Amino acid sequence: MRRALGLLLAIAACDTSVRVGELHEEPPADGGPLLPQPDASTELPLTWRLRTPLVPCTIYSMVEVRADQIFIGCAGGLLYRFDSVHATVSYTASEDAIVSLLWASSDHEVWAGIQASYDEKSPTELRRFDGTKWQPVPSPGSRIVAIAGADAKNVWIATDDRIMRFDGTSFTTAYTATSGAFRSCTFASKDQGWCTGTNGLAIEWDGAAWTPMASVPWSSKAELFGVELDPTLGKSVHFLYGEPAASSNGDHACRFASYAAGTFTPRTATIPCFTDFDVARRRTGSVSVGLRSYVLVAPEAQYGGAFAFDVASDTVQPLCGPVIAVTSGQANTRAGGPYGFLATLVGSGGGGLAFTGANGSNLDFDDLSVAEDGTAWARVQDRTACGSVSDQLVRFEGAQWNPVPAPQAALSGRGLAAVANDRAYTISLFDDAIVESVAGDWHTGPKFENGWSIFAKKANDVWLGGTNESFGHYDGTRIEIVQPAGRQRQIEQILAVGSDVWMNVQGVTQGDTDQRIVRFSNGTSTEWSLGSGYARAIISGVDESHVWRSGTPAAAWDGKIWKDLSFDASAVWARAANEIYFTTGRGDIMRWDGKRADRVYHGAVPFRAIMGAGDHAVAVGWGGLTVEMRRWDGPTN
Repeated sequence: MRRALGLLLAIAACDTSVRVGELHEEPPADGGPLLPQPDASTELPLTWRLRTPLVPCTIYSMVEVRADQIFIGCAGGLLYRFDSVHATVSYTASEDAIVSLLWASSDHEVWAGIQASYDEKSPTELRRFDGTKWQPVPSPGSRIVAIAGADAKNVWIATDDRIMRFDGTSFTTAYTATSGAFRSCTFASKDQGWCTGTNGLAIEWDGAAWTPMASVPWSSKAELFGVELDPTLGKSVHFLYGEPAASSNGDHACRFASYAAGTFTPRTATIPCFTDFDVARRRTGSVSVGLRSYVLVAPEAQYGGAFAFDVASDTVQPLCGPVIAVTSGQANTRAGGPYGFLATLVGSGGGGLAFTGANGSNLDFDDLSVAEDGTAWARVQDRTACGSVSDQLVRFEGAQWNPVPAPQAALSGRGLAAVANDRAYTISLFDDAIVESVAGDWHTGPKFENGWSIFAKKANDVWLGGTNESFGHYDGTRIEIVQPAGRQRQIEQILAVGSDVWMNVQGVTQGDTDQRIVRFSNGTSTEWSLGSGYARAIISGVDESHVWRSGTPAAAWDGKIWKDLSFDASAVWARAANEIYFTTGRGDIMRWDGKRADRVYHGAVPFRAIMGAGDHAVAVGWGGLTVEMRRWDGPTN
């Protein structure tokens, strides 16, 4: 079992959205820098700025108004406006909220449904975009699961059990369901629309009344994800639904049925899928590719990805990517998902469809290390192709992650210790040998049995930690074992601070799952237990009397004892004794000066690692999140 930070990072082609996500306490519309511009006579400040992904949040809703105006709704209460190149913050709600619904009328009016929290019963507030600002709209005070209509004068919403119409001032109930819960609505015109939901719920609007649909091809136990207009013919619609099924690959069987002139045409294409529905969101779409019609469904964000049903051939194919929301428009069909996953549907039709060009993607980062010259190295697993995994080393240079050529022993190694732009160490996964990069050439050194973690203070000054609590020192020629293998406790992190060696040690047996912080000083080990079920602590320090760790809460070592701090942290990097950066699980970077913590970066994607040297540092997290700290002395995009 190999250790992984579990970091989903994207290799960005350029600094695509420097200001996106850098929200201050009261963020301006474009996200804005957190610090004011300094006087010309003063030194430029160190500032954290986003590098990637383009939209730093989990995407729950999308709608295209024009090819150059796409709205994207996120967790963290963020609503972005995307012009196909840049994204800027258009509206900010509560940090606990989710912009779960977006709808645009045929006359380009945009509505947003903002759910108060992840609780499915939490109420939804409504906003309407007037071309400049998001204006409030009176809400019924319950959860809203769909917004739809034909134009700005014919707007409907669905709650779990009601269909309601907006009269320009308030909402009036037009239909109440006696069984099932609504999930989606679609309109072809002001006189023709459909709403669907759980327990086989499907009703039709004829311009005068809502009535249950008859002779449906699904059972009363089916969940209907949505109904989509055919993108080419325009004379039929397609219902996407899931029937309960006993399958190891899904709890339902996804399929679709076509409907025209009052008659259903059942389709045979089916595929296993999951149907859990955590917040209200639009999960279906339609597109024409190569003169063929497809209907898309994302029935579960984390497991199922998305599926494309080919209407003409009555077949279905999976589309890679953790998709939650889809939208089809004049330019492209786009998909959004967890932690900045933003992709475009490409292909010529048939079985060649795929989501590509994702700005938060399918790369898991296993290790992160920053050299003394400020160069960041990392190891990633590339999951771009469905079901495939390939290891890769990358280096952060020129505002992007670039591949580092290396033998497989280094690409899939354990641990990573960067020394300089052209020098780094790792441990071979295959034979436990130290593998060293020097000016682009890779050399194999001695073996360290069951090696797991590695840290380099400088070239030929390397500390190694093992799976059985062993650790030692490598001087470029030989390994000196300081502590031989013993208990089955794994050294997750090893770090030399001054003359001390600090370790994060994890018990890996049924009788011992505790995490411990261990200090090795003057030949003696001292340990502090953090208990079991504790998020992995990270250690950083500047000298023997100034060491910090992340945790719940974070803590500081003064040379004698650990003292709890007043906040929690997921990772830590100490730049100086009075300048320590902590990351939070929500997506913030906090600067601690020993007395108070100030937020220096605010985002909606959790951080998992932060590291730096001198005037350069990076913090990384899920879905391509890369935030860089330096003195910005020129254009950054």
